[in-house]
Amino acid sequence: MNPKNKFIGASAAIVVILGFGILGFKLLTEWTWFESFYFTLITITTIGYTEPANLTEHGRYFGTLLIVVGVGTLGYALSVAVQSVVSLEIVSSLGKRRLMKDLLDLKDHYIVCGAGRVDRRIGQEITDRGLDCVLIETEDRAEPFESDGYLVLKGDATNEDVLKSAGIERASGIVCAVSSDPENLYITLTARDLNEEIYIVARANEESVIPRLTRAGADRVVSPVISGSRQMTHMLLKPAVADFMELASMLKTCD
Repeated sequence: MNPKNKFIGASAAIVVILGFGILGFKLLTEWTWFESFYFTLITITTIGYTEPANLTEHGRYFGTLLIVVGVGTLGYALSVAVQSVVSLEIVSSLGKRRLMKDLLDLKDHYIVCGAGRVDRRIGQEITDRGLDCVLIETEDRAEPFESDGYLVLKGDATNEDVLKSAGIERASGIVCAVSSDPENLYITLTARDLNEEIYIVARANEESVIPRLTRAGADRVVSPVISGSRQMTHMLLKPAVADFMELASMLKTCD
């Protein structure tokens, strides 16, 4: 079991033993929910304040059971939780070192500064051709890509240091496909400044941004809105041509 799952399991065990104690005292005594929680807490943590005067005999029996079961469970769960946190820190540190080593070994690779499903698809297309690819994603969106086995660098693609960490000086090409046009423009400018030979493909959400991206150094600019509308128009007005183009694209991919 990985450290994250162990931590979740330990946390769940603590919640379960607390719930068990609270419910038991609530059913066997006339205490309020808070009183049941408070006495459960001081029991399983072995603090042991003075026993309440209105504790019934059944409550004492249950308290004995809770001490035997709860103290051991809490101690074990806390030790597992601490070990898991330490393990996660170690794994994270080793993972970062391994990632940086892998990035340093890359040459003539491709960098994708993505926007969710877009960079996932681009990354898949690149890796399917046996080429090296690095995805740059923010911390909150990186985990699904890491789980799929992609080489992911967590960070802001508009940050020059992040692009350098991705090996921008040694890369063959970069895709600027984040959801913001200003960010794509800035990434394009930075990438061209760091590597004059790199091939840049940029995404434009607004048609007015296309010439700006070209002037900034993009070799090709793709607008999903324009491309999608043209493709749908061809399918509507010239379905035979659209089918031929799709077949030609499939054959080229197979090659």
